[in-house]
Amino acid sequence: MERARPATPHLYLAAIGTLPGARGRGLASALLERRLSAAGQDGFLISNTRGTVPFYARFGFEPQGELPIGRGPVVYPMIRRK
Repeated sequence: MERARPATPHLYLAAIGTLPGARGRGLASALLERRLSAAGQDGFLISNTRGTVPFYARFGFEPQGELPIGRGPVVYPMIRRK
C-alpha cells in the first residue's frame, strides 16, 4: 500500500464507516465533509470495496486503479487534490 500513497504531504483517512443500523442518515458524509474542510491539503484513502468508490468520488476523490493485496483482496486507492 505504501507505493500507492502520495509522496507529497496529505491527509490520510484511515477509517470512516457507520454501523448498518445508522446508515442512510448522512453521518459518514457529515464526518467526511467536516474533516476535509479542515484539512487544507490533499487527501488520500484506500477504499476496501469497489462499492464505496462512488461515495468517495462525490467528495472529489479520484480512483487510482486497483491494488491487489498479495493473494488477498483488491483495494482501491483514491486521491483528492486540494
